[in-house]
Order: sequence, then structure tokens, then C-alpha cells
Amino acid sequence: MWQATHSRTIRNIDKTSVWAAWADVNHWNDWDKDLDYATLDGEFNEGETFMLKPRGGPRVKINILRVAPMLGYTDLTHFPLAKMYGIHDMEDTADGLRLTITIRIEGPLAWLWRKIVAQKVADESPAQMQALGEFIQRNALQPA
Repeated sequence: MWQATHSRTIRNIDKTSVWAAWADVNHWNDWDKDLDYATLDGEFNEGETFMLKPRGGPRVKINILRVAPMLGYTDLTHFPLAKMYGIHDMEDTADGLRLTITIRIEGPLAWLWRKIVAQKVADESPAQMQALGEFIQRNALQPA
């Protein structure tokens, strides 16, 4: 198993706005410029799946494992002989809202999938959190 965790505290955003952005999978590419698209046909609920197409990468099917409104969610991507978890959490602090993303990869070929995918996803997490915060501040995003 390998994992990497990144946190960023952002002022002037709130849990409701972050949750609205996270749950609106079909518009992730509005704030995450590393995505061509993400599509979810159903609701943002445990057990649902969505398709994600990173820029320059193949389309990937991702399962939603955990949905905890106003707290976070976890997604799961299956690779041959490995699983990659994306754990997204938020917490109010005195300095602002702390966003945390943990990328974890497990399985016999975790070492390979870390090199191919997981390290890049983890390395992009700080910029992704910053882009989300800026998008929310710029658009005064309100819950759906």
C-alpha cells in the first residue's frame, strides 16, 4: 500500500459551497482544468459510478464508496491487480476551511499503478484544492 495526503486551508469558503461543487460531478471540469470531463448519470450517492476523462489520459470508471454530506466522500478506481482510493474531506478550522485529499493505492501491482497514475493524481491535489477554492470564491457558489 502507498498513500499521499495533502491539505490546504482556504479562507472565505464554506462547507456548503464545497459540498455543492463536489456533488456536481458533471461540472468538475469548470474548476479542475486537468479534466476533459466527468459525468454522473445518477445522484451523488454511495454505490453510484461516474466516468472521468483526465486531459491526455484514458476515460476511467470510478465508484463512489462514501458520501458524507458537508464532510467528504471517497471514490474508488479499479486497475488490474490494484485499487486506487481518492479520499476527500473538509473541516472547519479557525483559519478557514481545511480541504484534505488522500490518494491511496493497494494491491499486488500498487507499485506499478503508483508510477503510472497515483503519484500524478497525488501531486496535482494541492493545485486542485486551490482551483476549487478560487472557483467558489469567484462564483459565490451556492448549494443546488
